Amino acid sequence: MSSRQKRKIARTNGSKSAGSKTPEGLQKSAQNAVRHGLTSKTLVLSNESQAKFDELLAAFIKKFQPADEVELELVTDMVAARWRLRRVWLIQTATLDLQMDRMDPEIAAQFQVITEPTRLSLAFATLANEQKSLQLLLRYESTYNRAFERAQKALEKMQRTRVESMPTEELRNEPNPPSIGIENPSENPSKPQSEENGPNPDPEPTP
Repeated sequence: MSSRQKRKIARTNGSKSAGSKTPEGLQKSAQNAVRHGLTSKTLVLSNESQAKFDELLAAFIKKFQPADEVELELVTDMVAARWRLRRVWLIQTATLDLQMDRMDPEIAAQFQVITEPTRLSLAFATLANEQKSLQLLLRYESTYNRAFERAQKALEKMQRTRVESMPTEELRNEPNPPSIGIENPSENPSKPQSEENGPNPDPEPTP
């Protein structure tokens, strides 16, 4: 048996690896990991909603359909980045609200009439020039956005590789065939019936 054939068999066997592979099973596994594992202890703060985090994780699992624990880890990385990004947005809003409230006496002494956008502008300028907190929050925002994008790209690359290695018949029989980089043969009405029922070459990946 050639090395190429051995690699093909190994990829096929890998796609059939044991473990929880249904979306429902992976959701349950993910939620258990969140509640009892490190993610729960290091990510969700005591004044944040664990239920909201679980809902976000379940929504991402439903969207990206991870096939194994490695793909699930990447989905969890995306959710963690998104959760932290939401936290940064909340801190930014609370910081500006707090600064506007603190500056009310000073503003009342200087202005007889002031618009809300002007109050916000004064608070923003004070935070940016004196406390540097907004710059720090913006750096965190950029960091979490990049972390999300890295995890998403890694997940999509892994799923594309997995789909490309699946035999056509196995792909056709998948209950929810992945859509990354493939064309689902059973959903293309433009192909003749004889071509659909016959052997098809491996689909080309989407660039």
